[in-house]
Amino acid sequence: MTFQDFSLLPVLQKAITEAGYTQPSLIQQKAIPLLLQGHDLIGCAQTGTGKTAAFVLPILQQLTQNIPTTSGQIRVLVVTPTRELALQVEATFTQLGSGLPFRSQPIFGGVSEGKQIQALHQKPAIIVATPGRLLDLLRRNLIDLRHLETLVLDEA
Repeated sequence: MTFQDFSLLPVLQKAITEAGYTQPSLIQQKAIPLLLQGHDLIGCAQTGTGKTAAFVLPILQQLTQNIPTTSGQIRVLVVTPTRELALQVEATFTQLGSGLPFRSQPIFGGVSEGKQIQALHQKPAIIVATPGRLLDLLRRNLIDLRHLETLVLDEA
């Protein structure tokens, strides 16, 4: 099986090649087709097996194919337990979505919130957040999740 077998958009195929991916891992082989069909999924795999790309690629494909009538809304929320993982996941969105018009933003504690709040004004479609900072910003009505299409609980 190859990544071409998933019928991903050419811009995603290009990003996959540029990222150095050659063959999909087992978790990618099983998860990507189901997620592209819109199914919910719980997946487990060892560290380093490509779990992040297994959900990032279908999300980017669906965002591209389902353009909403209003832009500037948060459409994807990924919740991670640590800021390190939030940064890693957001970097994967940035890398694999480099040819797409979607902005992603990490949101996590342990740093000044000012820059993160400013970044929210840039209208990212994708937020990758840790629970504490996310809840804080939600309580203060600084994040609007009413248009959310996809929720990922990474390492829940």
